[in-house]
Amino acid sequence: MANSLFEKIIKGKILSKESTKKFVEIMKAQEYLTIGSGLPYWITVGDKKSKIKEIASKSGSCVYEKDNYWSIRNDVAYIKTKRTKREYIISIFSEGPADRKNMWTGRNKYVVAIARFSNLIYKHFESKYNRG
Repeated sequence: MANSLFEKIIKGKILSKESTKKFVEIMKAQEYLTIGSGLPYWITVGDKKSKIKEIASKSGSCVYEKDNYWSIRNDVAYIKTKRTKREYIISIFSEGPADRKNMWTGRNKYVVAIARFSNLIYKHFESKYNRG
């Protein structure tokens, strides 16, 4: 992984040990996993059948009401896989006309797009590093 600010925080190189632990705990408790929802078995992270060992993520959004409800959706995550033992950081942002019908649901077109993109990246890493 590159030496991004997010990676440095996750790896404990910026905050105190206690603050890093709390930061990661908060991100692991994220209830609305946009990136995670595109991963296999994301609901059972850490369980035996899960392909994902660890996810720490934070999603966000911004809706501009004065601009015909223009919408931004984003998510950033640290992901550690089980089988290939790879870890990566992913950050995805989307922008476009708001999906008013599904504004705050998991069916929002931008949330779905982020999940699909996350799945493609996961599959890339799994196929690239699965040598056995």
